[in-house]
Parts: sequence; structure tokens; C-alpha cells
Amino acid sequence: MTTVLGILVLLVLAIWMVASYFRPPLAFVLIVVLYPLKQLQQTYLSFFATNTSSFNFLVGLSVLSGVYGAISRRRTPFAGYNNPFLAVTAVLYIFAVTAILWSPSQQEAIGHLIIGAPYWAMQLILIPLLFATVKEFGASMKPTLIFASIVAVLFLTSPFGKYNNGRWVLQIGFTSQNDFGNPLASAQMGGQMAFIAALLYPGARSIFWSMVRVGALILGLALAVQAGSRGQLVASVFITVLLYPIARKVKDLKQFMLTSAGFAVIAGVGYLTISILTGDQDVGGRWSLELAGNHLASRSLEASRLLSWWWSEPTSWPFGLGANAFSSIPGAGEGYVHNVLVELLCEYGLFGLGLFGVLCIITFRHGKELFRRHADDPSARGVVAILIAIALYSFFLSLKQGALLQVPEPYYFWLLIVRINCAERLAIASYQAQLDEHEAYHASAYPGAHPGYEEVAAAYSQGGNS
Repeated sequence: MTTVLGILVLLVLAIWMVASYFRPPLAFVLIVVLYPLKQLQQTYLSFFATNTSSFNFLVGLSVLSGVYGAISRRRTPFAGYNNPFLAVTAVLYIFAVTAILWSPSQQEAIGHLIIGAPYWAMQLILIPLLFATVKEFGASMKPTLIFASIVAVLFLTSPFGKYNNGRWVLQIGFTSQNDFGNPLASAQMGGQMAFIAALLYPGARSIFWSMVRVGALILGLALAVQAGSRGQLVASVFITVLLYPIARKVKDLKQFMLTSAGFAVIAGVGYLTISILTGDQDVGGRWSLELAGNHLASRSLEASRLLSWWWSEPTSWPFGLGANAFSSIPGAGEGYVHNVLVELLCEYGLFGLGLFGVLCIITFRHGKELFRRHADDPSARGVVAILIAIALYSFFLSLKQGALLQVPEPYYFWLLIVRINCAERLAIASYQAQLDEHEAYHASAYPGAHPGYEEVAAAYSQGGNS
């Protein structure tokens, strides 16, 4: 049965690759489900368990197909792609690679670089090319909820699933009883499912899409709870509550009551999901305040050790101790500090942290402009809220599991906001220039006539610019 499921996954990927060419936003769906689906496929077919990069390659082909389809259909395929955010991110990444030269843990840093380079190439360079408008990004959201829900069901009901230290994980090793998948990956997808389902504007009343959204919300929360990942769940619920007023415009008392009801539903679903699933003693232990406090204290101690080391060497203040310096500390645990801000400051110095601060400012400004542009469109407003939610979510997670050379998060999610805003800004400017040109032509051809904006737009849309 598992072999059949593995072959079915390959068939779906092949179909998705072709479909992505015709509908590029579909390629983004695979990025959301990549890690949990990869773990499932590793349990279905042993080839993917021993050749872990093969599945990434197949997903990469689908992204390439989508990018090629997007580029071939646009008159200006790279509009908005050449932006300050991408330039600053390139400087940060190149500097991080250069910092390997003075790192006390060069071998470990090179290992992180090799692991992360393909993800940086796919997610930072290719994925932003899929979207040039908010509408295009929105086209990927409903397919994401459907596909992610299917993956979540398969993950939660997998015969290879078991509890390991209070976390629901998949046993993906065929030769080892202790080879498990990463629960953070499934929890991250679950958190994304939850806030996408909550913030997405469904449009016309539809029982089907209402059921899909509620189902995805419950499954997403369940996946995060079962994975025992407190950070993913808390971040997802917090972001949903924080951004719900952005996704839904409050116009009057009735709208306010509906918004309040939405908060109540989200809180109720979250509480019920946690209450039911943590009733199992295997999962409940992960959610005890004592264990959470111990983990927080442990991570804080690791961060403080790296901060103390950096502070004790003033010559390292400008450019840091070197890439992945944390792993050279005796008893350094998993080999990285798990906090992007501490990592940037200590391993890449004030220069690295300063570049990150510039990226934050750029993203904030473009996100604000994008929201203002679409504030009066309920559907687009919800999509912008999701974009902002993904950006915040990835940043919050980088504070507990960030590693610059390994994972291009939150950078590529932030780049999506900037690229889309820049592309829309250029499209508006280009259209306005054409209107101005038409108005100038009209004024010269018909002296004394001064058509209004509506007349010019109507004439242009009817081919009057020819």
C-alpha cells in the first residue's frame, strides 16, 4: 500500500509540474507542503529515504516550470525583481559566506552552506518570479489549503507515525529505529494552514470553501499540537488574532460584531484542538509549563554564552566571530544558536545585524504600501494580510530555529512582499504614463478638449491609443 502511495505522489508531482507551467502560482503550493510531504515520501519509497535531495530536485523542477510559465507570459517578467531588498540580501549572504574565512568552526559552517545553498537558490531567486501581483499570489491560497489538508491527514494517520519524546513524528529510516523526521517541519506547515484558513477572504458564500477553511484550520492546529511545537502554534494563533482586523475591514457595528465572532471562533477552535489532543499523555507532556520553562532557559543559556564570547572580544564587534562560531563552544548542543538576531550580532557582527535591520525597514515600508493600495478590496486585503502573516510567522520562527546559511527564512518571504509591491508600482506607473501620453495626443489632435480620467481610460481600453 505504501508503495502505491509513493507512486501516486510521484504522479501528482508530474501533473503538478505541467500544471505549474500553465498556472505558475500552483508551484508555491509545493513549497508550503515540501518538508512534510518529503517525509511522507521517504516512508513510502526507500529510494527517497537514502537519496534525500531527490525529492527536493523534483519540487525544484515544478518551481522552474512555474517560473518559465510566468516569464513567458509577461511582457516585463522581471519587473520589480531588481529591488533594494534583493540587493541587501545578496550582500548579507555573500558576507555570511565570506565570514567562514575567520570562523573557528569552518568545517561545520561549510556543511551548513552546502545544505542550505539549494534552498537559497530555489526560494530566494526563483520563487519571487512566480508572482507579480497580489491577485497572482492569492490564486495559490485555495489550492494550498486543499493540498496541505490532504498532506496533514496522511501525516497524522501514517502507519509510520509514532510519538517520540511527546512529538508525533514519522519513522523514515528503513535501517534504523531511531531515524525520525523533523517535527518542526510539520508544525510549521500546520501553523501556516491555520492562519491562511482564518485570514483568507472566501468571496461569494460557498459551503464548500467554508468547510475547506474550517477543516484546514483544525488540521493545521492539530498538526502543530501533535508535533509538540509550542513556538509554531503560539506564533500562528497570535498572528491570526493580530492580523484579523487587517484581513477584514471594520465598517460599522455589524461588521465589528462579525469580526469579534471571528476571533471567538478562532480562539474556540484553538482551545478545543489543544484540549482534545493534549489529553494524550504522550503529547500533553510537551505542553507543560515546566518543560517549556526548561527549554526556554536552555536556549537562553546557549544564547548568553555566545553573547558573552562576542562581548569579550571587541575586535569581533564589527564583523563577528565568524560563520557558525557557536558550534565551537563546548557542549553547543545542535550546533547553532537557534536565534537569528543573536546569530547575526555575534557571528556576523554589527555589520550583519545592521543589514538585517535594513531588510526589516524595507519590508515594513513595502508591506504598508501594499496594504494601503488594496485596503478597499476585501479579497485582495485578505491576501495582503496573509502575505504579512507569512512574513511575521517566518520571523518569529527564526527567533527559535533560525540559521542563516541553512534556511532562507524569513528572507524570501519578505522578498515576496517587496517584489510584488515593486511590480505593482511599476505597472501602475506604466499605465499612468500611457494615459498621460494618450491625453497629450488627444489635446494636440483636438485643441480645447480636456477629457477626464474616465474618458481617457475608456478610450484607452477600446484601443484609442493605437
